[in-house]
Amino acid sequence: MFIKSLMIGTIFDVSKRQNAIFWVGQLAVIFSTILGVYLAASAGLKTAVEFHSVISDEKNFYTLSALKEEVSSNNQLVLDFAEQSFVFDDEGKITAHRSGTLPTLNWFVWKTMTNATETLELPVDILKDTNRYYIDLLEEIDNFERQAGRDKLFAARRLYKLANTIEATLITRMDEQIQTYRARFNNHDNLGAY
Repeated sequence: MFIKSLMIGTIFDVSKRQNAIFWVGQLAVIFSTILGVYLAASAGLKTAVEFHSVISDEKNFYTLSALKEEVSSNNQLVLDFAEQSFVFDDEGKITAHRSGTLPTLNWFVWKTMTNATETLELPVDILKDTNRYYIDLLEEIDNFERQAGRDKLFAARRLYKLANTIEATLITRMDEQIQTYRARFNNHDNLGAY
């Protein structure tokens, strides 16, 4: 009874038209506030995710570009050494070798990447193939330096073959991925200058 008497003649009495309109208006304000907050949060989250994606792609672009330059540079050092130290016949087959020491290779980027969190964001096939290339390269260099006579000639052929195949496989794959990263973070020009 107390509640019924409280509602009669107060704002809670929805039987009166103005009270019903008031409550509908209040519910509309509450609903629109909730909807507005949801839409703003959704747009903010979408922008934050896009921003993170662009930053990640940009870091991956620069990390992979540096790695590609190092692999390419090391590979070119091996190829230059081969051109200067190996004797090739008309068919391009190594027939002899001259004395000479292999150049010192640069491992800065690869060693630095072992401690960087961005490393694991790079494609697994590139990381796996780069690791395999460096392991094989060190084995072939070590094998070449330890061998003598005819065995050194076979080691020279394997080293030269490894250096030639990496250009067509790993470095080409790195170039493709670098272009993918560049295209992705260039497409997001609506984020402004960060």
